[in-house]
Amino acid sequence: MKKLFLLCLLATGILFAAAQSLTLSDANGPLEHDQLITLTAPPDSTEIIKVYIYVTNNSGASLNLLVKKEELEILPGTFNSFCWAGSCYPPFIFVAPDMLTLGPGETSSGDDFYGEYSPEQQVGFSDIRYTFYDSENINDSVSVIVRYNTIISTQSLSLSDANSPLEHDEVVVMSASPDTEIMKKYIYVTNNSDEAKHLLVKKEELDILAGTFNSFCWAGSCYPPFIFVAPDMLTLGPGEATSGDDFYGEYSPEGHEGTSIIRYTFFDSEDVNDSVSVIVHYITTTVGTGGMPVSLNNTLSRPYPNPASTIVNFDVELDTHITNAGIVIRNLLGSVVLEQPVNLHESKVSIPMNHLREGIYFYSLAVGEEQLVQTGRFIVKK
Repeated sequence: MKKLFLLCLLATGILFAAAQSLTLSDANGPLEHDQLITLTAPPDSTEIIKVYIYVTNNSGASLNLLVKKEELEILPGTFNSFCWAGSCYPPFIFVAPDMLTLGPGETSSGDDFYGEYSPEQQVGFSDIRYTFYDSENINDSVSVIVRYNTIISTQSLSLSDANSPLEHDEVVVMSASPDTEIMKKYIYVTNNSDEAKHLLVKKEELDILAGTFNSFCWAGSCYPPFIFVAPDMLTLGPGEATSGDDFYGEYSPEGHEGTSIIRYTFFDSEDVNDSVSVIVHYITTTVGTGGMPVSLNNTLSRPYPNPASTIVNFDVELDTHITNAGIVIRNLLGSVVLEQPVNLHESKVSIPMNHLREGIYFYSLAVGEEQLVQTGRFIVKK
């Protein structure tokens, strides 16, 4: 009897395995059935949080696939939806009306499926299950659970440079002449947790000036420009920080004048969501004749309110020798969208937001001969 029971269990397991002709993956690799993955963003983010999931047909026949969502736990005041097979559906659609056909061994790609989540400034998390299944056999299915997390918590990783601590995704500026051979930016990582962290780093080229080159060095190795994720780990104990040459970004302007924007993200190799980033603007400009050195006394406050809806304010302090200054606003691609002259006799600058759409913007204080001395970011939300 016991042997018969075991044989039944074995047969059931074989049938179940055979039925699993579908598997899932994301940008980080394969996913187990019903695996929980977490996406984290600040609650005041004006961007929609997106998760891209890829489906593979492991069977020997073509399958016509559908997808459904299940709201396992939803934070009140938030919105979610999904896109599938070229169509995007409103939040009240839970089962896609459109099918996607995958041939034997074929995998969906690009925008074939992604879930969307709008936190609407709500703090907490929402859990949503997405199930992909054969339209002719609903039992032939595979699922993933996505946790959209906007909980504010103490980061286990923090960054600093030679000047001061850096906020997550803070913008720092490096300026040099176009004939500079290599510009280097040193960033230091601190492990604020009570356990050792095995860290990796990746770079994202947000906006790159044509003809320039960039690379980075990490954990004693320097990588060529085509490497975007470091293959080597660096281990930091509790409370430990990197030092010296543990990390630095390199930028070669090659005689070109302009701006390149690169994000460096440091993350726990065992939890990619445990991460912290810095955005570096590498700016190369030719200073005009008689260019006056920029004084450290030229300062710009953080913007307020932030997020801004109708107006954003800055407190500014300029050295007495400065004859002209302005605040430059750029979009995420680095394009200038607004320039506001600074009245040298006033300490406050107010900039109307009526011409800017919702989104994330970078601000810079420019003094003298177009020299950018301070940069940061703010959010427009209307």
